[in-house]
Amino acid sequence: GTQVTLQIPDGAPPGTLLVVPVRNGAEQIKVRVPEGCGPGSSLILTQAEGSEEWSMEIGKVVPWVDDEEAEDEEGEEGGEDHFSPNGQEPQQQQPQPQQEGEEEDGSSSANRSQEPATRPGESERLESERQQRLEQEYQQQQQQQQEHQRQQEQQQQQQHRQKDEQHRQQLQHQLQKEEQMRLEEEMREEDARMQAEAVDPSCRGERGFEAVEPFREELDAAVAFTVRLDTTAGVIDIIVRPDWAPHGTRRFLELAAAGDLVDLAFYRAISGCIVQFGLPAKRTWPPIPDDPPTGVPFLLGAVSFAAVGENTRRSTLFICVGDMSHCLGEKPWETPIGAVAESSLDVLEHIVTDFGDIAEFGGAGPDTSCLNAEGNAYLAREFPHLSYIRSATPLDWEGDGEELSPHAAPAAWGEWPAPSAPSPSPSSVFPAAAPALSASLAAPRGEGAASAAARK
Repeated sequence: GTQVTLQIPDGAPPGTLLVVPVRNGAEQIKVRVPEGCGPGSSLILTQAEGSEEWSMEIGKVVPWVDDEEAEDEEGEEGGEDHFSPNGQEPQQQQPQPQQEGEEEDGSSSANRSQEPATRPGESERLESERQQRLEQEYQQQQQQQQEHQRQQEQQQQQQHRQKDEQHRQQLQHQLQKEEQMRLEEEMREEDARMQAEAVDPSCRGERGFEAVEPFREELDAAVAFTVRLDTTAGVIDIIVRPDWAPHGTRRFLELAAAGDLVDLAFYRAISGCIVQFGLPAKRTWPPIPDDPPTGVPFLLGAVSFAAVGENTRRSTLFICVGDMSHCLGEKPWETPIGAVAESSLDVLEHIVTDFGDIAEFGGAGPDTSCLNAEGNAYLAREFPHLSYIRSATPLDWEGDGEELSPHAAPAAWGEWPAPSAPSPSPSSVFPAAAPALSASLAAPRGEGAASAAARK
């Protein structure tokens, strides 16, 4: 450690603040003259090893005599507790008095003025001020600690609120997910129910299909209805026959009456084969059951629903623009619902077939996925010269008084309304080039082409 011994100089009464330079003036120590110590008294200052604090002990005491000049007394020599390299002890540092409250200016002790003696009660006042400063500093520290604690509490509350909000959002997301799963399950159950009803009409529930009897013995002649398609290629009249396909006929009439065939293109048009329409669907129609086979062939002008399997017919149809009996009619869903009137057969030749089959079957025609996604904008951009249906109108069918909708159940055969005009004769509406089809159209219900030929 370091030890410095200083002698109280003249003119430094008790309470005087002394500034003592140590380590050749590199550091200064401030000490106050103790009570009862006059000039000539010695003070011993000690700094422990590794510490920045100095402790003070009173050595020699020369009593303070007021209003008299104290006698010079020889003080004990002291210095720092180490020696110079030549082994000589350094000279004792002489402190200089400093006036209370005076700022240090870094000048040497020889140039410092002596501090006058403090007045009675001055020490108590200074101590009181020091205590006040300490109290203020303590209060400020307390306020800072309280403010810091308050901020920490606010941060914790904010974190709790954020966690609560995250938990609420997670719970809401879970509820939405469960609701979505429930809706999907209901949709799957509904699809399964509809499929079951389509296969077995006796399973019909409140929204299922009515059982449709394809034949009625008391009906002497077939009932026919006419749907007129106004197309960009010309007017096409289609004669539909409920006795051939009661489910398919009713759905086609509903599509026309509901306006769902308006502005639809013949997007799949294969020369000498078929022209197909119905996409993009304006709404989702439920599938209808397959109609019982009647033996009506797929000759020129035959009209039928397109399907991908049993009981999957919805709203897509095609017209035969050539004899297709060699490849159609074997599947249970391949049943003509009617035929193009003879007066409209020439219009079929004007339907654009430049692009051929659709892309799914290797043709240069439209991609049905793009068609369903973009609608007619896709066709106008990629296939600008296709033929379109401007309007579709049932000419002699007014429905059964119920509002048409995709969920309306087909009526039973006995509920079909009679046409507003007598049914046209087969010879006036069907081509002579398709004798088997004409014969089947003219045959009473329950007789197909083979039965008609046998009767002839």
